[in-house]
Amino acid sequence: MNEHAGHSMMAGAAEHAAHGARPSATGMPILDYFTGDGRYMPRIHCMSDEAGGPDWLWIWVLVVLNIVVIAGYLKIFRFWRRTYLETEVRDRNGKLMDLAWIFLLCAVCGYVASVLMFFWPGYRLLAVFLVPLAFFTWKFALNLEPFRVSLSAKRLERELAESLERRNGELEALVSERTAQLSEALKRADQASTAKSLFVANLSHEIRTPMNAIVGFTDLLEEDVKNPELHAQHLKTIRRNTAHLLELINNILDMSKIEAGKLELEYRATAVNRIAGDVRELFEGVASGKGLTIVLRTGAEVPEFLRLDPTRLRQIVTNLVSNAIKFTDRGSVTITTGYERASKRLTVKVRDTGPGMSAEVMGRLFESFTQADASTTRKHGGTGLGLKISRDLARLMGGDLTVSSAEGEGTCFTVEIVTEEVEAEKTGHTSRAGEGEIGTALKGVRVLLVEDGDDNARLATHHLTRAGATVVRAEDGLVALSKIGDGSGFDVVLMDMQMPVMDGQESTRRMRERGVKVAIVAATANARVEDRVMCLKCGCDDYLTKPYRRAELIEIVGRNARRVRGVRAA
Repeated sequence: MNEHAGHSMMAGAAEHAAHGARPSATGMPILDYFTGDGRYMPRIHCMSDEAGGPDWLWIWVLVVLNIVVIAGYLKIFRFWRRTYLETEVRDRNGKLMDLAWIFLLCAVCGYVASVLMFFWPGYRLLAVFLVPLAFFTWKFALNLEPFRVSLSAKRLERELAESLERRNGELEALVSERTAQLSEALKRADQASTAKSLFVANLSHEIRTPMNAIVGFTDLLEEDVKNPELHAQHLKTIRRNTAHLLELINNILDMSKIEAGKLELEYRATAVNRIAGDVRELFEGVASGKGLTIVLRTGAEVPEFLRLDPTRLRQIVTNLVSNAIKFTDRGSVTITTGYERASKRLTVKVRDTGPGMSAEVMGRLFESFTQADASTTRKHGGTGLGLKISRDLARLMGGDLTVSSAEGEGTCFTVEIVTEEVEAEKTGHTSRAGEGEIGTALKGVRVLLVEDGDDNARLATHHLTRAGATVVRAEDGLVALSKIGDGSGFDVVLMDMQMPVMDGQESTRRMRERGVKVAIVAATANARVEDRVMCLKCGCDDYLTKPYRRAELIEIVGRNARRVRGVRAA
């Protein structure tokens, strides 16, 4: 306030006093009390313009601003009251909430009184409003620190609740996902169970069918003893069905070894084109019987020898050609070999002119126990293991087996294996004895045959003696110990592993403890890798798996006999 304004206000007050007038007196004692019995002036008389009259511009600016603040406080008060009173929300901050809306009410009253003072000088009434406002303002302020802690706790609770809700959502999604996975796994398990049930049924059929032929034609052999031609036909039928049974058993054993990761490969120099030719020759008669031709296209670029497991490669190609002939009614089956030197990739393709396959059938072609459909089994037979085993064997050798086909356009199976060229191996093995050499292949060889089964003992004795060997039989491992002596009377012990009284492993161990210098060949129906390792560990020199062919028996006995005689001569 400048000096001129001060003089003006004092002059105005003096003027009112001089006239004896009380500017705000109403004659009502209560109201006059708040205005100092008329001595106080409204605020508009404190704000004058240059002419000495009220400065209405700034007066109304202040009035409007106060009204805006009042409206804001009323809005906040209304919200607060509705939220915390009408909804009856009560928590650990209930006291603060009550203080807050009382504070807001007092503030509104104070601002209303402030606006009123522009036109009515009830300053003492303003003091009345300011007392509760000051009281509740400080009371509210003093409760803010606990409120801050409470807010932190509530924020933490909210964050925990949100985290819990989010985690619940994640868990629900995870449960849904796992439920779907479990449902899919159960579906696959049901499909696998169904496939295995069908496999068992097919297996029963595949075993009983050749067994029926074997048993039946064995009976016929007893009846047709005077007819050599029929005799030979019956034997051929028995041999063919026996080979089928042996193939079936080998497939099942191969599958179990592959799944257990215990199938061992024997890599050596392999003549791929020769194997392809052998397979063609093997199936030529079967194919011509169906009116089919087998075409062999060996690539000139294929090296003479590649590093592979020849037995397993032959098994793969044989299975593919057998399937091609089985499912082709007219046309041809083509075997093609090729080799890419840059990538060292061998390719063997077997293509047929059969009915082909749909994409759906190809999708499940390499699954265990699976064939195209039930009609395939009824029409062509089989267990559904061949292609699965063939692909697994190809992958074990570092390659793969794939198929391409379309309905009505035939099928092509492709074996691709990365391998390198090698030189022919020089081995000390002699070739297998031909039919005319069987009588001299084991001439002078002395064999101790340890076998508890009379039929197997009679069969082995027949093969060995016909090849020129001298055979002494022991019915179990204990008898073998009494007959072996120091071992000098025998070259080879053909030891069955599973026998009563004393098994082959224990008998072999005791022979080695005695210092017996003789070749011991384990002959067992247990064909697992661990069985072979166990036999060699107990002291056996070699291993022969039942059922064995005559040539296999003669070759392994002859080889070990020559080795022992060479050691003794040295």
